This record gives sequence, structure tokens and C-alpha cells, in this order.
Amino acid sequence: MRDRNVVLLTATAAYHLAQGRCTRVVCRATGRDVPEHTAVGMDLVSAFRLDGIGELEAPRTPAAGDCVCLFGKGRSFVTAPLEAIQEPH
Repeated sequence: MRDRNVVLLTATAAYHLAQGRCTRVVCRATGRDVPEHTAVGMDLVSAFRLDGIGELEAPRTPAAGDCVCLFGKGRSFVTAPLEAIQEPH
């Protein structure tokens, strides 16, 4: 995931990653860029999901259903669960 370009889709946003760094966030409702979004410029750290009883499953490569953790600028950001991972158009 860190060596290619992907788009991580949640219900509300599309996170564009280039070599593991978030380069763009697009609001899915409006189709507009959100250049001030916290995730822009942050690096992919890991992905995780909650199991059925609220415990975290081990970090891994992102997949649909996972939340993604990004870090940069001295802070971290966690997405909502991913609906899909796509190649950029």
C-alpha cells in the first residue's frame, strides 16, 4: 500500500494516498477537495478493526471494514471504517 497510489473510501470522504502519504481529501457528498483536512500531508501508519466485542484486531495492511491510522505534523488521525480501496482514476 505504501508503494503505490490508492484512494481509501469511507462513507463521507475519499483519502488519496501516494506512496503512503495522504495528498488529497475529497468530500464524497459534494465532490469537492478539502485542502484543510487534518489528514492531508500525513503518512499511513497502520489499519485496524474492532472485533465483535470491541477489542482491536492486530495492525495490518488496510482492507474494507478497517479504520486507517495516519500520523504527521505531531498528531494522529483515524478514519471511519473503509468502504473500499480503489486505484485512482
